[in-house]
Amino acid sequence: LGDHPIRITAEGTFQLHPQQAVIEDLTLHVVNPLVVTVEPAGPITPGGRQKVVIRVRRFGEESQPVMLTWNDAPAGILVPVHSLIPADAAHIEVELAASETAPLDTSGTLQLSALTKFKDQEIVVESVPATMYIGSSAATDPTTE
Repeated sequence: LGDHPIRITAEGTFQLHPQQAVIEDLTLHVVNPLVVTVEPAGPITPGGRQKVVIRVRRFGEESQPVMLTWNDAPAGILVPVHSLIPADAAHIEVELAASETAPLDTSGTLQLSALTKFKDQEIVVESVPATMYIGSSAATDPTTE
C-alpha cells in the first residue's frame, strides 16, 4: 500500500530501426480495494441514541456485500454486533446508544472491521477511526473546536 515511483520503458523496431520510449516520473498508487469510514452526527448524551453513517468506497468493477463488526467504541456506547452494507449500497445508517452511566465529557474511538470479497478472495479492512464524544445536551463537542 502507498505511492510507488515507476518508470515505463518500451522497445520496438519500426522499419528496421530500433526505437525506445521512456515515460518517467510516474506514481503507482496502491490502495486497499475497500475503504470504510464511520461518521457520527456529533456528541451523544448518556441515555441517548444517535444514528451514525457508515460509508464504503469499493474499488474495482464487482460490488459485493460488506459485513461490519465493531472493534472499538467508547466506554458506555452500545453498538450492534454486526451490520451489513448490501452490494448495491455505498452507505448505511446504524443506531448507537449511550448507557445512562456513560462517562460524561469523555470521548473515544469508533472503529470497525469490514469483510467482503474482492476477485473471489475474502478481504478484511479496518475503518478509518472516528471520535465519538459523550456530553450533556448543552455541551459542545471539543473535537470540533
